[in-house]
Amino acid sequence: MGRAARALLLLSFCTALLTVAPLTRALETDQFTVPDRPLPDIGPELDAYVAGTVWDVVQTLNARAAEEERAARRSLWPWNDYHLARARRLRSTDLLAQRVYDSLAGPGLPSTTRPR
Repeated sequence: MGRAARALLLLSFCTALLTVAPLTRALETDQFTVPDRPLPDIGPELDAYVAGTVWDVVQTLNARAAEEERAARRSLWPWNDYHLARARRLRSTDLLAQRVYDSLAGPGLPSTTRPR
């Protein structure tokens, strides 16, 4: 492919890109692109979702910690310390914070979808 053909191809690509660019819209807002209508307030729904997620995570960790404490009462010497250590770990604030983060963020970064 010659130099003129490459230049023509690049010019065609740029022209196509500039033709499509005005049709695309961003999902975020800033001081330069104002949406057509006010953004809906999702604060109350988000508060309920986060509170429900924290509640579920706390209940799950507490139930598992209670199981470990029951296992410690039934176990003999070396194993009861093991179960008590696991119960302490399940009730730690670090594990709670990690599990809440994992539940809310999932395997990647949180993202939104555009309402239809």
